[in-house]
Amino acid sequence: QQTNCGVSVENRVHQLANTWSFWLMYQAQTKDKKDNWKSTQKRVLDFSTAEDFWRVINNVSSPSRLSYADYSVFRSGISPMWEDPVCAKGGRWIVAVDRFMRRDARSSGQEEALDESWLNVMLSLIGGSTYLDDSTGEDILICGSVCSMRKYNCKVALWVGTADEDILMKAGRQFKESLKPLIDYMTNVSNSTSSEEDTTSRHGGRGPKSVVRPKVIQFEFFSNDNKTDKSIEIPFADDE
Repeated sequence: QQTNCGVSVENRVHQLANTWSFWLMYQAQTKDKKDNWKSTQKRVLDFSTAEDFWRVINNVSSPSRLSYADYSVFRSGISPMWEDPVCAKGGRWIVAVDRFMRRDARSSGQEEALDESWLNVMLSLIGGSTYLDDSTGEDILICGSVCSMRKYNCKVALWVGTADEDILMKAGRQFKESLKPLIDYMTNVSNSTSSEEDTTSRHGGRGPKSVVRPKVIQFEFFSNDNKTDKSIEIPFADDE
């Protein structure tokens, strides 16, 4: 490409520090319960530039529009499965919230907070500077992240490839920062409607009759070898 001054200007791309894979898991709601979960996990494409990342995000539905699907962004070569040898060495930080079923201001606010938080999480992954061990300056081995949407609830998880508790806590606190829109929203809703029941009568009485408003992000180990009796969690509020 030439400028008016005759100087050649290359079309710049912004290279990422690592190559990442975008995965989709979609489960059709059929009576056949023999669907293999692994077979429904599909690696859509790999990306290694910021431009390719935005091409993906701008051409898929926001997670709040999904009902029975997972979006996953993982380092290239690592699969969003517990059995993956890298994932198996660690576990996942996870926050789970019930979805507001009535189409009102609360459900709209929750959807916006969820979509913003998921975008934050993805950007923190691919940016290459968020998950650092400040004591060594080295990258924390983050495998990837999953946004799991179901009819009545949603989960966002950060998968970490280590069982070192100090490193896990550092990663968890950074994960919490990315989830700030969702955490703030659910905390505000909890404070303002703590005694209110969210009825689901339109759905034949199925599903939760009251929305569970979590107060912590919890860590789950994938291997029994790493599990301890101690619960590892980070509260939403710093003073809890």
